[in-house]
Amino acid sequence: RPARAGLLSELSPAFLDGGAVREGEVLFRIDPADARSDLRRAEIALDEAGTERDAAQAALALAARDLEAARDQRDLRASAAARQADLGRRGVGAAANAEVAELALAASEQQVIAREQAQAAIQARAAQAGIELSRAELARADAARALEETVLRAPFDGLVTEVAAVLGRRVNVNEKLGALV
Repeated sequence: RPARAGLLSELSPAFLDGGAVREGEVLFRIDPADARSDLRRAEIALDEAGTERDAAQAALALAARDLEAARDQRDLRASAAARQADLGRRGVGAAANAEVAELALAASEQQVIAREQAQAAIQARAAQAGIELSRAELARADAARALEETVLRAPFDGLVTEVAAVLGRRVNVNEKLGALV
């Protein structure tokens, strides 16, 4: 009984009533062209998912560096604002300079928030890429199994009986093509 539907592309010469077969011998083969194409598509999808995961991880590393730089910039602006405020209290600095420093600090705070949001979005992208990679690995395993199922091998030594298989015929899943005793 074939595990897959398709055209019988190969029949063992012994796959006839009274034919003797050995364990592991190929009894019949369903045309594997579609299964091979499915496997190749699954492998390509797996490569794409891996590439996307790698790109997301690289983007995440860059986003972390970008956020760190924005925080450093904010810290420098905070120091400059504190220095200008101190100079203003001592009557040495102009109020306008303190105001400019405070505005620069506020802008750098906004940059930190924007970088945190960007990093969160990239983390979500990286998580999604990991899920897609897992899905692609599963699809590849399914396609590889489907290709393996295009071949039926004798599970033991025996004689073939009740043959209903003809080379080139389209068969259905689990259709009885013969018996092995």
